Amino acid sequence: MPRGRAGRAPTVGAWARQALRRVVPAALLLAALGSGAALAEAIDPLDVLTSAIERGGLAPADTAALYKGRGEAFLGRSQPDAAIADLTQAIALRPDYADAYVDRARANFALARFDAALADYSAALRIESTSASAYIGRGQVYYYLKRYPASIADLTQAARYAPASRHAALWLYLAEWRAGGEPDAALAADLVRWSVDEWPGPLMALYLGKGTTAAVLEAARANDPVIQKAQECEALFYGGQYELTRGRTSVAKDLLRRSLDAGPPSRPMHAADRIELDAGRR
Repeated sequence: MPRGRAGRAPTVGAWARQALRRVVPAALLLAALGSGAALAEAIDPLDVLTSAIERGGLAPADTAALYKGRGEAFLGRSQPDAAIADLTQAIALRPDYADAYVDRARANFALARFDAALADYSAALRIESTSASAYIGRGQVYYYLKRYPASIADLTQAARYAPASRHAALWLYLAEWRAGGEPDAALAADLVRWSVDEWPGPLMALYLGKGTTAAVLEAARANDPVIQKAQECEALFYGGQYELTRGRTSVAKDLLRRSLDAGPPSRPMHAADRIELDAGRR
């Protein structure tokens, strides 16, 4: 495998190494690549995972983890078809791999294949019935299918299993609003879990009519650029969704376009941005 040259910075950044270690344990990668491998000097996350897969010699469950990791990497590069192929391999090697079903559902969602996404999220929940990420994901699919009661039911379960999840709380607000309900009371009760002076408190306060999207974007700023980027992506996406609920379509579309440009393609919010913007062009 190519190595970094003396006197030059590694060609892969810290974010890539962190991503690799998040989706596939470092010990497994090193075992697959050989004891002499230096993960910090890898050219590309996909190269690392591909080399590990091609080297072979691992147990089926470990090979499944490598395919799952590469599938997530493909999804992060906006290659959902390639992601689906790898995640299908992971599931074939390990049929009880709930996380692989969740990632394949995300890839199908990115392609607006809602029926396939529903099937994968449902498969994940049959394996792991308390998976908040699967409930959130399936709730989002139901939301875009305008099956709001089903969306509310799933997002309520997500909030139950992940009570600190702002995504569950905000998507539940949006689904209840679309269904003609009054979601403010439930969100107001949730707000006690977050300080209005700390993220995501300003975002939650916005949904209760106690701020502006401009103020939320300002509050998303942070000293750590990685944290700031993540918070700005959330501020743009949920700010755009909030503006839609208030009928300010042109402002909403601008925020969603900025969210689409700012965030990594692997986020479910990225696919949701495109769905909302495509709907506005019809």
